[in-house]
This record gives sequence, structure tokens and C-alpha cells, in this order.
Amino acid sequence: MKKIPVTTTVLAVIVLVLFGSYLSFYVANGNLLSETLRVRALAVQAKSNTGRFSSSGMGSEEHADVSTYQVTEEQVPAFLADIEGRGRSVGAQITVASVEPEKSNNGKLRVTLSISGNFPAVMQTLGLIEYAPYGISTSAVTLSKSGTQWQADVVFTVLYASASASIKH
Repeated sequence: MKKIPVTTTVLAVIVLVLFGSYLSFYVANGNLLSETLRVRALAVQAKSNTGRFSSSGMGSEEHADVSTYQVTEEQVPAFLADIEGRGRSVGAQITVASVEPEKSNNGKLRVTLSISGNFPAVMQTLGLIEYAPYGISTSAVTLSKSGTQWQADVVFTVLYASASASIKH
């Protein structure tokens, strides 16, 4: 009987260990992958839902759908508390710098805020803000790092229904 060289045996063991490591990594991250795909599908669905509204010919049921994405003057404090709560839920701190209607009076509220915390908390908060159930559009994000703390300065707009810029039924 012929003996197998030691290098061939060692090489076979290394290949099996690498394959086993890859397989365990793939199985462990399978849930993460499926969750990522689910979130992406929800984002596509949300974009297609908001994209179907036009400025003319909307029925009253479509008005109701649009109004759920808007923030009214009375809802601004609750909206900001919701955004701050989203940050706190993942360990980030949110400081609101300014809230004002867009200068062009286009029915949008411009919000400027800072998110601080560790990198995962800051990034998760950005995602939580983007996918909040409002008509939010992020226009600027600036990231900076000081030691282990990260800060994101964010500017976004949200659909806004003020007394002068509300949808008429």
C-alpha cells in the first residue's frame, strides 16, 4: 500500500477547515442576509407607494395616504421626539440644530440635526430615520470621528402640512 505524503494530508485538512469555516459563516449570516433582503423589499415597496401620487386627479383615499407621510404643525414636537427616540433605541444621542419650512414653501420642513455615538449606533440611527413612516428625503450627511465617538451632521426634509401649504380635499 502506498503512503500519502504529509504535505498532501496537511493540505487536505486545511481545505476542509476552510470549507467548514465558510459553511458555518454562511449559515450564521443567513438570517442577516434574509433580513437585509426583507428591508430592501420594504424600501422598494415604500418608494413605489409614494411614487404613485400625482398632483392632480387624486381621490380622497389617496389624500389620506399622503397625509400619513406628512407632519403637521401640531405634530412637529412629536415627530422630533420620535426621531430622537429612534436614536436612543440604538444608543445614539440626537441633537436638533434647526427646524424650519423650506424657503421655497414647497410643503417641506427642513430639519438639521447631529447624531453622536459609536459607529454602529450612528449608522443604525441614520437608517431608522430614513425608513421612518414619514416622507423623508435626506439631502446631506457629514461624518466625523473624535476618539471612539462618531458624529453625523444630517440635513433632511420631511413632507409638511402647514396652514399655508396643506393638501386641499
